[in-house]
Amino acid sequence: MQVLLIEHSRPVAQALRQGLEENGMRVVVAGDVQEGYTRAWEGGDDVIILDLMLPRQGSLSLLERLRQSGMTTPILTLAPPRSPEGCVQSLNRGADDCLPRPFEFQELLARLWAVVRRRSRTRGQILRVHDLEMNLENRTVKRAGRAIELTHREFALLELLVRNRGTVVTRATIRNHFYGDSNSTTSNVVDVFIRYLRAKIDKGARLPLILTQYGRGYLVRGEVPLREASEQTG
Repeated sequence: MQVLLIEHSRPVAQALRQGLEENGMRVVVAGDVQEGYTRAWEGGDDVIILDLMLPRQGSLSLLERLRQSGMTTPILTLAPPRSPEGCVQSLNRGADDCLPRPFEFQELLARLWAVVRRRSRTRGQILRVHDLEMNLENRTVKRAGRAIELTHREFALLELLVRNRGTVVTRATIRNHFYGDSNSTTSNVVDVFIRYLRAKIDKGARLPLILTQYGRGYLVRGEVPLREASEQTG
């Protein structure tokens, strides 16, 4: 199991890393909000441990950004001592479990395996829309039986669009997949990645699935034909 540990305290991070590695896990450590967000999207993690004591309440903001941008990796939060509201807030924002400090290391291990098992039972699902099929367990995509190879971020972006099929996903939400900043000044980043995705998903297909709604964002064609969305593929 690979663990992404987002912990601001170096001594705590070192101790947790050592304990996890001694139990056969691979551990990647991030020390702040931005590094945590970037490393989370590098892929390969089975679970994320998120310290809720990151400066300036950055932990809850990071958690919310990850979930809003389509990140589905299980997240276990570590709450400050005597702070039940910390657990409540993190669970409300998308955490899979929360462990208050101080805690026994064996309980941390047990909770990590529990959230991974729970997610593995739900990830074995397949999303379908028209002739597109996404297997969330083995991260494969097919269209009309044709296998399509996607990067980690392309897969996450497509999943976000498919889960919201028939509904516009705004450019700001999509931009969060790449920079974690809905106010990014990089105005064409969404267009670039949508173009990459379209080139793979709609290539050679009679019916384009990824549509544009000008001034708002993008969407995957729902089961009912859409009259207001443009079918532009550029």
